[in-house]
Amino acid sequence: MATEATRNQLAVIENLDEKIKEVRQYIEEQYEKNKELYDESDMERIRNDDWTVERFIRRRKTLKESKEMLDNTLKFRHEMAMPRLKDDDFPEEFHKIGTIFCYCNDKQGNGMIYFRVRLHRKVKELEHDFKQFILYQVEKMDRITNGNGMAIVFDLKGTGLANLDMDMIWFLVSSLLNYYPIGINYILVYELPWLFQSAWNVIKGWLPTETRNKIKFCKEDEIFDYINRENLPMYLGGTCRINYHHVPKNSRTSMEIGQERGKTPKEINKYLKQFQPLLDEADEESKILLSEN
Repeated sequence: MATEATRNQLAVIENLDEKIKEVRQYIEEQYEKNKELYDESDMERIRNDDWTVERFIRRRKTLKESKEMLDNTLKFRHEMAMPRLKDDDFPEEFHKIGTIFCYCNDKQGNGMIYFRVRLHRKVKELEHDFKQFILYQVEKMDRITNGNGMAIVFDLKGTGLANLDMDMIWFLVSSLLNYYPIGINYILVYELPWLFQSAWNVIKGWLPTETRNKIKFCKEDEIFDYINRENLPMYLGGTCRINYHHVPKNSRTSMEIGQERGKTPKEINKYLKQFQPLLDEADEESKILLSEN
């Protein structure tokens, strides 16, 4: 597995077991002071999985910083309900459009996440929900890879100003850095339009040197240098027919979830209209993907 191969290449940390023990003790102390700020399932992972703690020790220069980073991560995860999220917590439209989704491994065995920026729409009413959806996809892949061996493709092909949401892009990148240390092996930026070059330069300027070195750029068939054709989505020229528009069982519509939260049909339809062309496109792509399965 990529996880084991990557970990075997990590530098040896002196007295690692003692440091893990010390970080665990600190987290337990914070937990006892404010149990309502933590999720019990996360605490169980801290208590029983060394790698969950070790990756934070490796991410920071001092043990004090590692403790604080892990503590902040646990509180953030609880605030965003990350340990408790399920597929059917999100509107079926989120899944169907396929703006962000987990997919097959690359050539090195890294689990892949794709973010099709062209399909993103900045809607204030959905901002929190979509941030949760982003985190949920990352969380799924992080668990599949056991905290290592993950990469993300920022697919910018066909992207225009209507899709440029610097806040959302930075949210995804910063979440990977701050809450999934030693989890991302590289970020592949595909078909960067000249319009976005200055924006990407801004984002790169926000990143530590180590992370900047993980950003790679490619166009057209260069993506096959990273991912085999049989594992690449068809819309990128691959032959894999796994449906990235699949709607999980028991998913509910935005109308159902919105009304449950006190929104009127008029309010919900106001922003849903923006997504109808994307839903129609998803239907067409799904037909192609399923036609020979």
